[in-house]
Amino acid sequence: MKKMKRAAAAAVAAAVTAGTMAGCSSTDYALTADGKKVNAGVYISYALSEMTSQMYTMYYGGKVKDLSECFDKQIDGKDFTTYVKDSALENTKEFATVNAKFDELGLKLSKDDKNTISDNVSSSWDSNGDFYESEGISRESIKQTYEFSFKRSAIFDYYYAEGGKEEVSADDLQTYTNDNYIRYKLVTIPKSTSTDDDTKKSENAEIKELVEGYLEEAKELDFEGFDKIIDEYDAYKKAKDAEDSTDSSADESAVTDLDSSSAADESSAADDTSSDDSSEADTELSADTDTSSSDDSSADGDSEEEDKYPNETVVNYTDGTNKDSDKYNENNAELLKQIKEGEYGAAASWDNDTNYYIFMSADIAERTDYVDDNKETLLQSMKGDEFDSKVEGWVKEMKITVNNKAVKRYTVKEIYDRQTEYYNKKKG
Repeated sequence: MKKMKRAAAAAVAAAVTAGTMAGCSSTDYALTADGKKVNAGVYISYALSEMTSQMYTMYYGGKVKDLSECFDKQIDGKDFTTYVKDSALENTKEFATVNAKFDELGLKLSKDDKNTISDNVSSSWDSNGDFYESEGISRESIKQTYEFSFKRSAIFDYYYAEGGKEEVSADDLQTYTNDNYIRYKLVTIPKSTSTDDDTKKSENAEIKELVEGYLEEAKELDFEGFDKIIDEYDAYKKAKDAEDSTDSSADESAVTDLDSSSAADESSAADDTSSDDSSEADTELSADTDTSSSDDSSADGDSEEEDKYPNETVVNYTDGTNKDSDKYNENNAELLKQIKEGEYGAAASWDNDTNYYIFMSADIAERTDYVDDNKETLLQSMKGDEFDSKVEGWVKEMKITVNNKAVKRYTVKEIYDRQTEYYNKKKG
């Protein structure tokens, strides 16, 4: 009888743990917005996402060696746990507000939207359903978070898209593009990565000479003709890679022969392998490390567009040089500044500790088709901050009551511990 009671107690405990799915506990909702409950699973999902994002930012940024150390850190003046909890609550409040505004405006998800959401939920649940359940996140909560993204986009379009309440005209989009985007072509030539000072000095001298030659040639070319420099360097890289590959193969062969050679041959074979270090350095040297094309809007659309504008990059200069932007990179920002300050159609160069850059820019205003092909991206870039402010205002107007009992129960530490326990079991 006692064993049965213990088993029953364990079953009850398991049911409570999964309370966000069962809906039988006062902690099954995270908050109410104008009287409507929001699943605790939605809050847990946002907390899990923010926690994971911040942890990996710290880990790959070298701030921690183990993810558990993040709990001893601070973010924007808050301890790690408080920051993640507050962020998750803010996102949950926005979730509730957007859903309410979507209904208020009488908007509906399209059939295609619903099909995409259904596919995404199925894929996500098939891959991670067990994990979500271990965290107390239901399939329904996952579905609602996917719907949220589509609803938010629909509200954005309601205001700013063609025919919208605050429609942005094509002329305004073109003006915004002209003011904030730059258009250029670029060749990135890496500097030596050799650890030997003499080798590094020698290789960099050779590379600098190569750069100066390309730059001199490029000064006689226009923007379209700059493709010649790109093609020449590509051919140089391929030839260099092939040469390095041949040298590497020869070195490996020499080492193999060494194993079966006599002591006299050993000395000769050793001489043959003396170039191995420089071969490895040359291989690294030829690696393509172009950073500028990683910005958003660098792609010109489909393959037809790429053929129409070969080797051309278009980026949001304002975002790329804004230190508060998620896309900010110090080296990339400095390169963009150099390109922006350059004269249209005039080749120029710049270098940092790792690369030489040869580039040429052109007037983005000449690319009127760019606005047509990238309207949604440009609209988000132009009106995203303004829309965020609208949403923040709506959140403040909502009557929101946080279920502190649920927040205290689903702590960031507990979410992390459950995640760790789940993946430890998977490994075992």
